[in-house]
Amino acid sequence: EALRQLHAGGTLLCLEMPRGAEMTCDMAGLVCGEKFKGIKMIPPGLHLVCWDAGHDKHATFLHFCKSSIETWTWDAKLEDLRLIDDREQAERLAIAVKEYQFDSELGKFPDGDYQAWLKLSNMITLDTLDRCGIAPRVIMAGGASRKDQPVEHAPVAPKFVEMSSSRRLPGMTAADISEFNMDGSIRLQHVLAHLSDSWRELLAELQIAFLLFLLLASLEALDFWKNCVALLCSCGKMLADKPELMSEFVLTLRRQLEHVPADFFRDEIAKSNFLGPSLSCLLQLVDDHFTLQPRDERSGGLRGAQAKLFKRAKRLKELMQKRFDLIDLDDFVLEDEVPTIVESLEIQDKGQENEEERKESSPAVAEGRYVARMPWMLPSDNSEN
Repeated sequence: EALRQLHAGGTLLCLEMPRGAEMTCDMAGLVCGEKFKGIKMIPPGLHLVCWDAGHDKHATFLHFCKSSIETWTWDAKLEDLRLIDDREQAERLAIAVKEYQFDSELGKFPDGDYQAWLKLSNMITLDTLDRCGIAPRVIMAGGASRKDQPVEHAPVAPKFVEMSSSRRLPGMTAADISEFNMDGSIRLQHVLAHLSDSWRELLAELQIAFLLFLLLASLEALDFWKNCVALLCSCGKMLADKPELMSEFVLTLRRQLEHVPADFFRDEIAKSNFLGPSLSCLLQLVDDHFTLQPRDERSGGLRGAQAKLFKRAKRLKELMQKRFDLIDLDDFVLEDEVPTIVESLEIQDKGQENEEERKESSPAVAEGRYVARMPWMLPSDNSEN
């Protein structure tokens, strides 16, 4: 099995990494040992690699195919990890990898956290990355670019779709303006228009923003994530018009919140506590959507996207009650007053729901130790252990 994974997986070669340097591959962090030369057995697909670069953190998305090899090296002058762009050198190193010359110095991919990564990135495609200006191998920075770094080596920031803060659109009547500011559905439609009306692309950008904030400590990504979450939480009409979008959003948000510290919303970086009012608004809209349905529709049971939306909203509420002390969620029903879910759909979704509840443990890897949380995520001194 190990040999099969070795041949099927990709390899990330990272030469000359400083001893003690911290890196992450997807959700798992490691501290580079003296003999560390990279990671092997990487599953085909999209991955995010982050590393310390001087006083900042840098990252890049990488896309691996079967047995593909990425050749990178540490540039001591730039204090950064750089792609080896000399074609002949890269080919020689790739041959050496295939001949197992680096095998003892390559750590095994930390597959214990892989399922968590897949759930947090399942909407992201290569087209999404291209549109955001962060195609594979493009280096991103968590903070501002260093002034002493050459332009050709300067990291970039992702270009997310614009979230307009305008309170009105041209040609709107007074009634239109009121509706525009009370329900975010019209505003959301204008955002989707920039994405070819694809809500999946919007959720993909939401996932990119969360991952870059979580793993790269990017405040720009956090700002977009906050604005996008606040907008989607205010779209009452979309619960009926686009239940699949809202269902997938609720699932995406719950999965993301499972990976932030329990004291995150009491921390300085989130002191505005935007999520409490946003979640309160979302759960109230979901409550109204289901409890105010005509009795004949409620008695027939929920099916399809509406059923998933209801079940996922309940699980989001449960997570917020158990993990975060944000708002009094007991005010929201999401219980007996709403229509029941038809039995056939419950049976069909049972495997999927059980899969969502699985928890994976953090693995260990050769030539390094995996860290559960990045340093900036460490809890404050007054938080519970």
